[in-house]
Amino acid sequence: MDSPLNNIVLNTTMMENLYGHLLVEVEDFQPFFKYLGGNAKNITILINTLNHTFLPEEQLSVLNRMLLACKINTGDVAIVNMAGGSTLKQVIHRLQPQKIIAFGVDVPGTNTPLLSLGRLNNSSFLNAPDLEELIKESEDSKLLKTRLWTCLRTLFRIDL
Repeated sequence: MDSPLNNIVLNTTMMENLYGHLLVEVEDFQPFFKYLGGNAKNITILINTLNHTFLPEEQLSVLNRMLLACKINTGDVAIVNMAGGSTLKQVIHRLQPQKIIAFGVDVPGTNTPLLSLGRLNNSSFLNAPDLEELIKESEDSKLLKTRLWTCLRTLFRIDL
């Protein structure tokens, strides 16, 4: 049976009187953003790659080899492409990283020189060169890789 209570129509004045204030106040709304990986060990990797959801195949391959050398894999990390419009605050709030590695990403609020370790909020932070620089076959690239490996060994406490 159709009840008249199921078909109540409210005019604008009635709506304003009933719902003059917000029904729900959302102070810390965090928009959805995509990341690659499982984030099992709360390690966030920041990249800035235009025209790709995450990384070109060659750069992803280099990153995977680095992760394996550190005795971790993509299931342990969250790879976030900052070119997608996410803010660092959103990333930190959502992923709660213990370690952050920024590959070629300018991170505001850090004065950490390239290939150096520092702190960012409550996380260990590594400022690393863009992965594009690491895939080049040059003496400069070899030097960058050597210095990066030294930082990664310290960050992940890897003994040889």
